Amino acid sequence: MSGASEEPLPQIVFATAYDQYAVRAFDVNAVDYLLKPFDRTRVEQAVERVRGRMAGVPSGPAPEAGKLLSFDTKKRTVVFFDPASATIKTVSYQPVDEQNDVSRDDPRVTKTKFPAVDRQKKTVTIYSRRKKLLLTFSVPDEYLALPDDTWKSGDEIRYYYKQPGQALRLMNVSKTDLSKAGK
Repeated sequence: MSGASEEPLPQIVFATAYDQYAVRAFDVNAVDYLLKPFDRTRVEQAVERVRGRMAGVPSGPAPEAGKLLSFDTKKRTVVFFDPASATIKTVSYQPVDEQNDVSRDDPRVTKTKFPAVDRQKKTVTIYSRRKKLLLTFSVPDEYLALPDDTWKSGDEIRYYYKQPGQALRLMNVSKTDLSKAGK
């Protein structure tokens, strides 16, 4: 409409004890969703998201690409994208150390930059936040010569569709941890 003044839309932050309404909150383009009980820090994060949106700043960190697509500890395989050949490769590995139920706050995780490639020991160490797994493995020498980012997992992203075929939201699940929103 020409000549009509455009007022900014209200910025909505939901605060509730009911997590089942989170998806519906984003249906109405909510900025954030606070799950009770929440603390002052979490409220401050929500306020910063509102300020960022009002200033036209995208909320949340952008997804990072990675070449490591998956790994299977039962089959002992890693799957990664090899840009040199433009193919997806599946490679068997030998486990060196596998630590389960390792939280992202664990010093073994917080003090290390992943992937950790040690070419002298011929090992690669990766951490899966989703699986809470710290895995060290060895691969054939030809794969150790690849760049370190070969073993880096990209961020997990999910599309949210309000209507079939129309993406409403792209969520960087790796960095937008909705499961911790109320803690």
